[in-house]
Amino acid sequence: MKHFGSFLFFLLFFMFGSTTPILGLYFTKHLGFGGLESGIILSLAAAGGIIAPTIGLSIADRLISSERLLAVMLFGASTVLFSLSFITEFKIFAPVYFLMALFTSNILPLGNAVIFHHLKDKNKYGRIRLWGTIGWICAAWFFGYVWMNPFFNPHPQLSQAFILGSCASLILGISVLFIKIKRTHKPQVKAKFKGFINKEALSVLRSSKGMRYAAVIFIAACSDKFYMYAAAPYLKASGIKENSVSPFLTLGQLSEIFAMIFLSVIVVKFGYRATIIAGSVFNMIRYAMFILPSGVFIFPGIFCHGIAYTLVFPVITIMVDQLCSEKDRAGVHQIYGMITGGAASIVGNIFCGRVLDYFTSGGITDFKKFWLIPLTMTLIQVISVFYLIEYKRKSRFFVTQEISET
Repeated sequence: MKHFGSFLFFLLFFMFGSTTPILGLYFTKHLGFGGLESGIILSLAAAGGIIAPTIGLSIADRLISSERLLAVMLFGASTVLFSLSFITEFKIFAPVYFLMALFTSNILPLGNAVIFHHLKDKNKYGRIRLWGTIGWICAAWFFGYVWMNPFFNPHPQLSQAFILGSCASLILGISVLFIKIKRTHKPQVKAKFKGFINKEALSVLRSSKGMRYAAVIFIAACSDKFYMYAAAPYLKASGIKENSVSPFLTLGQLSEIFAMIFLSVIVVKFGYRATIIAGSVFNMIRYAMFILPSGVFIFPGIFCHGIAYTLVFPVITIMVDQLCSEKDRAGVHQIYGMITGGAASIVGNIFCGRVLDYFTSGGITDFKKFWLIPLTMTLIQVISVFYLIEYKRKSRFFVTQEISET
C-alpha cells in the first residue's frame, strides 16, 4: 500500500501541478480576463468544492468504497480538463470550470481517506505525501521545458496544460479502479440512503477541536489563495519568460520536499502549535520578501512557500485525522476539504481578484502594494493559531521508533 499511496499522490499532484501554477497567468494574459472575472471563475470552482463533497461524504464508505468513488471523480475530471483547453469565452469557461471542480474537489479528501485507512503507522503519511510534491515538480518542469519546447511540440500553447492534466487524471483513474488493494469499505447492497449529511462526520466538526481546527485552516487557505493566483503573473511582470514560470515556482516545492522529510521530527520535537506557527511565520516572510524593492528576494520568497505550506496544511490534516473513527474518516476529510477548497476558496479568490483589480492600472499591477494584503492576513493567521491550537510537546500520532530510524 505504501508504494500505491506514493503512486497515487504522484499522479494526483502531477494533475494539479500541470494547471494550477499557470492559472493566473493564463486567465489574465491569454484569455484577457480581469481580476474580478478570474476571481469569479475560481470562486465558482470553490462553490463546486462545497457542493461536490456534500454528495461525496454522504456516500463514501457507506454506499460505495472510497477507492471506486475516487476513480469516478478522476475519470470525470479527465474529461472536463480536456475540454477546457479549447474554451476561451468567459461565459462558457466559467460553468465548465465549475463542472471540473465538482469532480476535482472530491479527489484529494478521498485520496487522504484511502491512504489513512491503510496506514498502520500514520507518521509515514509525510513520506507518502512527499511523492505528491515530486509529482507537482515533474509536471511543471515537463510542461515548461518539454511540452512547451518547439523542438518537441511544433505548436505549444499554454492551454495545453489542461490536456496534460487530463492525461494524468485518466491514468490515475484506471490505476485506482484496477489495481488490487483492500477496499476501505464493502457497501451493503441494500444500504439505504440517509441523506447528504454524514451526521457522524458533522459531529467531529461541531466538537471544540473540530471547530478550532476548521477556523485555522480557513484563515490559512484564504491567505494562500493570493500566492496561488498571483505568483505566476508576478513572475511574468518581473521579467521571467512564460515557459519558465511554472519551473521557477517549483522552487517552493523543492523546499516542501525537505520540510516534508523532517516533518515528523519537527512535530515530535516542538508540537503541533509551534509547528503551525512556524509555518505561518514563513508565510509572512514569503510575502515580505515579495514587497522588498530588490527583485533578488523573489526566489527566496518562493522557497519559503514550501516550508510554509508543509508546516501548516499537512499538520492540520494529521490533527483532523486524529478526530476520526473508521466509519466517518472519509466524511470528515470531505468536510475539511469543503472548508479549504470550498468556503475559503470562494472568499479568498474573490477578495484576491478585487485587490488585484484595485492595484492594477493600465494593465500594470503594483505588486508591492498588492502583497501587503496577504501579509496582513498571515499575521492574523499566526494569532489565530496561538489561541486556537492546543499546546502539545509531543504528538502521540508519530511513532518513536520510526522517528529514530529517520
